[in-house]
Amino acid sequence: MKLQSIVLALTLVIFSIIAAIGYYADISWSDNVLDEAQKNTEIQSLMLAHDFSSFVKNQKKPVRTLANIQSIQKAVIYADKQSLQQANQLLDIFCATLDAMTCYLMDKEGLTIASSNRHSKHSFVGKNYSFRPYFKFAIEGVPFTHLALGITSKKRGVYFSHPVMNKDNIPQGVVVVKYSVLDMEGLFHNVPGIVTITGSDGIVFATNKIDWLYKSLWLLSEAEKKALLKREVFSDEMPENIGIHHASDQIKAGDSTAYLLATQQLDGLLGWQLSYFIELADVQMTQYELFKKMLTSWPALLLLFLVFITLWLYVIAKQEITKRSIMKQDLFIAKEQAEKANQAKSEFLSRMSHELRTPLNAILGFAQMLELDAKNFNDLQQENIKEILQGGHHLLHLINEVLDLSRIESGKLETYMSMIELKDVIQQALVLVQVQANRKQLRIINHLSDQNVPVYADHLRLKQVIVNLLSNAVKYNREKGSIIIEYYILDEDTLSLSISDTGYGISDADMKKLFIPFERLNTDHNIEGAGIGLVISHHLMMLMGGQLGAQSRENEGSTFWLELQRQEPKTEPLLEPQLEIKSL
Repeated sequence: MKLQSIVLALTLVIFSIIAAIGYYADISWSDNVLDEAQKNTEIQSLMLAHDFSSFVKNQKKPVRTLANIQSIQKAVIYADKQSLQQANQLLDIFCATLDAMTCYLMDKEGLTIASSNRHSKHSFVGKNYSFRPYFKFAIEGVPFTHLALGITSKKRGVYFSHPVMNKDNIPQGVVVVKYSVLDMEGLFHNVPGIVTITGSDGIVFATNKIDWLYKSLWLLSEAEKKALLKREVFSDEMPENIGIHHASDQIKAGDSTAYLLATQQLDGLLGWQLSYFIELADVQMTQYELFKKMLTSWPALLLLFLVFITLWLYVIAKQEITKRSIMKQDLFIAKEQAEKANQAKSEFLSRMSHELRTPLNAILGFAQMLELDAKNFNDLQQENIKEILQGGHHLLHLINEVLDLSRIESGKLETYMSMIELKDVIQQALVLVQVQANRKQLRIINHLSDQNVPVYADHLRLKQVIVNLLSNAVKYNREKGSIIIEYYILDEDTLSLSISDTGYGISDADMKKLFIPFERLNTDHNIEGAGIGLVISHHLMMLMGGQLGAQSRENEGSTFWLELQRQEPKTEPLLEPQLEIKSL
């Protein structure tokens, strides 16, 4: 009876202490959460604003260089077939080198006369964009940076425009380079809380909270609503309103409350600002659930206390359990440290890839300008220029692959699915590998050159996969070999696209390592590469609801095949279909 009373009394004391500590922690947290959040996020918002502004600043110089190239100036002045052809080739080079979405050239009336997307069904050629701010400013002689939705693509981008002058320094046209905003928006996902970038109209243009995109951040007045409708960015409908109150800096959305913690103006983008929020309701709910579990777990605490008394009577058993408990805690700490290290690695790779690409793009851009004047150089100088371009493109390719792999590992790579023409994607991919294929005197047989084959996929990511497979087919092929591109209809919903080569083939042992990151195959042939291209392609196909497989016979060649959807599915595709690898 006495032991029972002691156990009960101690249990009540422990329960009271835990409840008091939990209550005090909850009150203290509620009083200080906004102050702490303000301190912790001020630096974060400054860093994000600096990163975005640096991105804008670093892209202005290549656009200015492009506008001052003689071929571009001739195209806007004479607009004859030869000058336009040279301008298109130059735009293709800059767009690929700068990793831009589109590069295009407009005459002084705002009509697009040359574009890197001229072969696309959404070609800008012949379109008049004189109403765009970036044209209005640039044709007056002022370089301009603008964030906007693409009129035809509906994709968000950063537009850099620069006037093209004649010999009298009078604007005769405008050159424009459009970059995707997704790369910079990816930085937001590494930050706790909500980050938005808004224009002077208060519309959310970039954010890590998807359901806020294209909505009005502020409560708009009637005059502001009329002005927004007049711009016709959102047709004849007003965008939804999130509803931030200027007075309290709070957003009310149902039972949720978000607080505005910091705002930063973006350098080089007049009227645009970055805003940082914290959702108080979500944090409070987590705190409440934890506190409730503490209050409702007194039976478990009683049981644990009785177990403790028993173990105290058996010292040896207690020591063994204590030892195991310490080991478990060490494993938990090690697991947390490994997860943090992996996250830090992904963030470091992402940031470093962005920082390395900017100076590398400048190196490649100026090297390509030298290559255009290579006829004035001797043989040694021409060879040096080729070495710069080959090394730069190889390094840029490795950086892009590492960046894609870090996005995939962090689950932040997005796809934009739509119905596209497969032959257009293949044609664009062949343009990028044709030079290397010609050097090895390879014969490319494309059975889709005159076939209309629509598929449901992300145009950019599918092109990336096909370019990777074609590049491998060229690199691992024999001199004067061949590459065959063909397709088969599997059923009413699926088709198979295959790319075959007459190269060295893959052994059965290497087939098992085909989709393992950084595993180099056929190393005896001294072929450049990091060993992650196929891994990225494999993940991209899974994200698009398709498959990537391979079959090969050593010393006879290889065939890589893609399974693609022929029509838009009624339900969401599986993200991780079973990978099938066949070996003959």
